[in-house]
Amino acid sequence: MSHVNGAAPASARNMVYFGSVLLASESPFTLNATATGALAALGLDGGSAITGVDDDTAGDGTLTVDTLARQQGNVRYAGDEHDVNIKIGASSTLNIAVNGQSAVADTGIFEVLYSLQQNLLGEKYSAATGSNAAENTTALLIDNATGLEDAEDGTVFCDGSFTVTVTDHAGNPPGEFTIEIPVNTAYDSLDSVAAKIDGVPGLASYWDADGLLHVESSDAERYSFSLSNDSSNFLQLSGLTEDTMQSQALERSLADIQQCMQEITAQVSACGATYNRIEVQNRIYDDLDLVIRENLSNKEDTDLAEAAMQLSAKSTAYEAALAAAAKVMKLSLVDFL
Repeated sequence: MSHVNGAAPASARNMVYFGSVLLASESPFTLNATATGALAALGLDGGSAITGVDDDTAGDGTLTVDTLARQQGNVRYAGDEHDVNIKIGASSTLNIAVNGQSAVADTGIFEVLYSLQQNLLGEKYSAATGSNAAENTTALLIDNATGLEDAEDGTVFCDGSFTVTVTDHAGNPPGEFTIEIPVNTAYDSLDSVAAKIDGVPGLASYWDADGLLHVESSDAERYSFSLSNDSSNFLQLSGLTEDTMQSQALERSLADIQQCMQEITAQVSACGATYNRIEVQNRIYDDLDLVIRENLSNKEDTDLAEAAMQLSAKSTAYEAALAAAAKVMKLSLVDFL
């Protein structure tokens, strides 16, 4: 690497500022290295003092992972993950409840609120754009020809540095590393300083066609950053001040909240539609219950007064029939002689 990482052009550096290895799997796994010291070179030499496993020998070339912590942007949803359906008739079903994962967690509201909290604190940004436009991004800073120099108060670029702090949210707890970006006005241009920022793991940086400096996370869900300790005037003249970055971040948070509110409103509307379907089904059941009760009443219920009158009439007729039969049975042929 050349002076882009701070070394003089004549003395390239053969080191890497920062690197990390992330191992993830749905199941436990074992990693074996045949080359001596291969895992140790990646910081994965292990040992009982690091892993907490009594029989783990440091530098033995074997790495066993038997636990896995899964996270989603430092926000984990532990609620229900199943819809609720009830059976209607022989083969139909009615959805009466949507799982909380789809209805709430997937809207991103938790992540947006966490991001808003960080933005209000003025830290852990995912993107920032300078407010000052440069005219020449290739000129050496010492020539004062970039168009960013402040002629009114005489502020110009000077030898110094600024600090970039990157937070990696892939682990739990998140890892944080800090890199100091040196600025040498005799060697550096706006493009070369942007290239230094671009070389920081997890970040991307460039000057756009309008002459504005952009600093962005290469993976917004994984990396966030902050810029501070500017002794070179680079951040100030580029318009990447703390106030500018915080204002931009809060505007993005408000836009994200509006989007989440739309999605939550859609979920509430879906719940209302589900409630209406349940009400319709309840009315159908009430009507069906009334019809069944009427049918049962017609078949089973008895009017006692009417039944008593019918029983009395039939009893009188029956008694008359018995009396007539008795008189007929008393007659014989002698009665006719």
